[in-house]
Amino acid sequence: VGVSTLDALAENILFTDYLICPILDARKKQVYTALYNRDAKNKLIKLTPDLVIDPRELLKKIQEKVVFLGDGVKVYHTIIKEALQDMAFFAPLNLRLPRAANVAKLSLDQFKKKNTLDLNTFTPFYVRPSEAEEKFKELL
Repeated sequence: VGVSTLDALAENILFTDYLICPILDARKKQVYTALYNRDAKNKLIKLTPDLVIDPRELLKKIQEKVVFLGDGVKVYHTIIKEALQDMAFFAPLNLRLPRAANVAKLSLDQFKKKNTLDLNTFTPFYVRPSEAEEKFKELL
């Protein structure tokens, strides 16, 4: 099975009525992100696909209280706080990185749903091509 790093990060935040927004520094003044919330049974609900976006553009779309986590918090903390002020909350340091237990939980959930991948044809999903791939395309 495949598990999104963003999904694994979002699983760190339990029992909240706020949006959950993991952000990973994608360099080039962008972040990898997605938005989540939790339903009445505390199940994680993914509201957007995985994105690569300028953090300022992301922040324009957020109109409610949100918890941020991930390595992008360190890089974009000031920008987030300036844009969202009292609507922005930050997970404690111990919850800002993915946990193996969350990857295992999400993997088991996918396995139980028979949502497995063929080992011979599986390819990782990357939100943005690597820098090497981008440079190669420029040469063509």
